[in-house]
Amino acid sequence: MLTPALRCKIDRRSFAGLCALVVLLAVSSAQGQSADPQNGIPSAGAAADTGDDPLTAIDRELTNPISTTPNFNLRTTTYWLSIVEYRTQRVEQTIEAEPLLPLQLTDWLWLMTRPKINLLDSKPLNNSAEMEIDRSIGVGDLQIPVVLVPSAEHLIFGTGPTFVLPTATSDQLGDGKWEVGPAAVVGYRSARFLAAVFAQQWWSFAGSVFRDDVSKFNAQYFLTYFLPEGWSIGMSPTIMVNWKDAKSQQLTLPVGFGVGKVLKLGESITFKLGVEFEYMVIRPNNFGQRMSLQFKLTPVLPELHRGPIFGGS
Repeated sequence: MLTPALRCKIDRRSFAGLCALVVLLAVSSAQGQSADPQNGIPSAGAAADTGDDPLTAIDRELTNPISTTPNFNLRTTTYWLSIVEYRTQRVEQTIEAEPLLPLQLTDWLWLMTRPKINLLDSKPLNNSAEMEIDRSIGVGDLQIPVVLVPSAEHLIFGTGPTFVLPTATSDQLGDGKWEVGPAAVVGYRSARFLAAVFAQQWWSFAGSVFRDDVSKFNAQYFLTYFLPEGWSIGMSPTIMVNWKDAKSQQLTLPVGFGVGKVLKLGESITFKLGVEFEYMVIRPNNFGQRMSLQFKLTPVLPELHRGPIFGGS
């Protein structure tokens, strides 16, 4: 049996190694971009139309939760958890991947998906048999929202179904259920400001009979102010509600503050770096997230398909 000290060493080494590997893969994929303005990156001419620089125009696209610019959002997050039962705290570490894959159906309608999964989750858990806090390390469940988005200059709107696939490698890292529900995004954007909410509700309909039924709600909200030269400030925390928990344990309500910067390496690699701190104003008592520190890497990806699939010239 591994000692707690050895488990901690293995955890840190695995986490750091996988983090480096994922970052390298993401940057490598970004190298496949073309320098052609048609590859989904806003052109200098488009930036001139709004009176700002090209980096700020790209920043607006990478911040938009339903952007028409394909990108790959990688996040590594450290959560500080409150464990009232043991009068202590523990740390959870995750590496999360969330690509944004838009597909233009017609001149005015887009189909978009934002699949999200924890590639690595190092999560503390309550080992009631040994009356101690143990740890589970592995992959989490896969979320797949699919939304239809009409084109609009300032309004952000989209709706469609969302799914959860039980891909977790242990019971502690996922629900063990197949889940489905509605997803919707609504918001407003201007040249200097973006405000939006991306909400999803899931109910379980199949899966392990030994796992509890699921009814949970997530709403990620975005508040961003765009500065010159590709800089931005704001926050994008996720409100979480587990309707099956006791009322006092259902809600996690975070607020935060973050800084981001868009960078270009040569003509073919464009990406955004960001860091964000969040504090959970309302949270569950046991194993609830108290605060978090998140680092983000978002490279621009090549387009899946250029132009509308139906009715294009």
